[in-house]
Amino acid sequence: MILASPSSTQAQPRDRQHVAESPALAAWRTDPAVIAQTARDNEARAVAEARRIASSRTDEDLVYDRRECLYWTMGFRNYDDDGDDATSREHYRRRFRATEREIRRRLVLLRDAVSSPDVVDGRPGRRDLVEVAQRVKEVLTVPDALVDLGFEPKRTGASRGREEWHCSCPVCGGVDRLISWGQPDSNWTCRQCREGGDVVKLAQTVLRVDFPEATRRLARLAGVAA
Repeated sequence: MILASPSSTQAQPRDRQHVAESPALAAWRTDPAVIAQTARDNEARAVAEARRIASSRTDEDLVYDRRECLYWTMGFRNYDDDGDDATSREHYRRRFRATEREIRRRLVLLRDAVSSPDVVDGRPGRRDLVEVAQRVKEVLTVPDALVDLGFEPKRTGASRGREEWHCSCPVCGGVDRLISWGQPDSNWTCRQCREGGDVVKLAQTVLRVDFPEATRRLARLAGVAA
């Protein structure tokens, strides 16, 4: 009696067809300019995400995050995962810079609110305008504001649950360099000059006006009482 070998009784898997990458695509992937631009795009997205996280924190959590990110950056914490220490340290360094930036922004707003009267020439002072600006940011997204300000953002997809739009930058003029996101926490950043912020900062940058005037103009666009 002849026993059949397992190889003869079991179905053999078919060889997978390997599709060779075209020389043009391979050259594009290895192009130093493409690699550098991809790195800049990834860094811009990471910076925008770090700023979004910082802006969503309460004051107490923001101070705590700053301290923890500083410890991680300086090497006072041990990395438990198997990831690259340099990559992890850069991640926390990026978050530390974002928390520092957000803390300074809130201190400026607090200082101006305390030193500004409630009413100036019959109009709301800066203290009330901070609340108006918050309501505007809840209603008006950066892509919508870009359209109202004369730009033509193009939707390119979604990132972390938010719609992503690209257009030219009002600061440096870079073509397709500005990335903006919809709600929640709508914001924008430029992959070239690294400027960015919320919808009020966008109006200040494009219209070249101060915070109160930018808030009033956006409030009219959004239908928010100011």
